[in-house]
Amino acid sequence: SKNGGGFQMLFIEKQLEELRRIDDPVTRESDFDDFWNGNIAKVAAHDSHPEMKCLKDYPVENIRIYDVRVHGLDETPVHAWVLIPAKASPKTKVPAAVAFHGGNGSRGKYPFGWLYLAAAGFAVIVPEFRLQGGETRSNTPMKCCIGRSFATCNIDQEKENYYFNHVFTDQMLMVKFAMSLEEVDASRVAVVGASQGGGTSLLLAGLMPEIALCLAAVPSYTCWERRIFTRTACAGDIAKYLETYPEHTEKTFRLMSYFDAMNFCDRITCPVEIQCCLKDAMVPPECVYAGYNKIRAPKQIRNYPFGEHHDVDYEQWLFDLRNCLLP
Repeated sequence: SKNGGGFQMLFIEKQLEELRRIDDPVTRESDFDDFWNGNIAKVAAHDSHPEMKCLKDYPVENIRIYDVRVHGLDETPVHAWVLIPAKASPKTKVPAAVAFHGGNGSRGKYPFGWLYLAAAGFAVIVPEFRLQGGETRSNTPMKCCIGRSFATCNIDQEKENYYFNHVFTDQMLMVKFAMSLEEVDASRVAVVGASQGGGTSLLLAGLMPEIALCLAAVPSYTCWERRIFTRTACAGDIAKYLETYPEHTEKTFRLMSYFDAMNFCDRITCPVEIQCCLKDAMVPPECVYAGYNKIRAPKQIRNYPFGEHHDVDYEQWLFDLRNCLLP
């Protein structure tokens, strides 16, 4: 084409063609399935004894809002907001979205950021990640090996005690809790998130076949090896740790393989919608596609050629949820 825009689109298409060809090998260790089947059994057997306090004075109508604590496998109280449309009841169940926040974030001081999904008819569960930007601490002692980086907490220990093992089992329990709510249709529960939340959504969708839909924007925690080598976002903290302790490199890469969302993508059975920003310097598109290309379930990826990491289309989630979970 003689049109300048045509040349520009050709360049973008060339980048997309290269991304579609990515076929990084999975890095599952021989005991990968035994390890995660053990976690699945622990989550199934665990009584998280949820505590729910209704915010009766919150100034919205037609939505019930709860301040919630769900207890992890080590009894850490994990804080969450729960928003339930007033029309929902045990006889009139509604679909739900478990919405995971980004790295170093929180559920939010107030729950108003998720009112748009509740107003559309969805119950919304917004859990925190321990030791990040919210109120949730950790009963299990955590030693950050580099500064205050959560990604390096207990990275020098066995996988059972590593930070991400506690975090992901916390969120498995949150999905279990969401499905137990009497107003929620357990067959219509989605996992939703951006960055850390997107990677967590992919990982849980691969672990929990009962999940009905996975919406993952700029998903982090996918292809850890590539992320660490390129020193992007929290993976840069792990690279710094290995720069200081090079003798731990092989052990660390083996550890990270148990918590690499890419290693769960070929096990997802529910529909998946992914957002990928091609100018993302924190979660490179090569890492997003390393996971996306492994997915065998019904899937779609939306590419934003000039989008950066924080250019998440939150409104698109509303359309995806309605299209997939509402009659």
